[in-house]
Amino acid sequence: MSHDEVTLALRQGEIELAGVSKGNPFTLAVTGGTGSYQNARGQATVKIARGKSNPASITLNLLP
Repeated sequence: MSHDEVTLALRQGEIELAGVSKGNPFTLAVTGGTGSYQNARGQATVKIARGKSNPASITLNLLP
């Protein structure tokens, strides 16, 4: 278990994620953003894959 902080750099701005990773997959909170994502909120599900070709996937669930 570890505390994680992630910045996703996207075309229209950035999305900030934070939380504790427990297991696989795990969920992080959307803590803010910039640009088009300035008021972003919601959560992200992170799944770490086994293999070099696709190390991880992140699914965002943003609230309106």
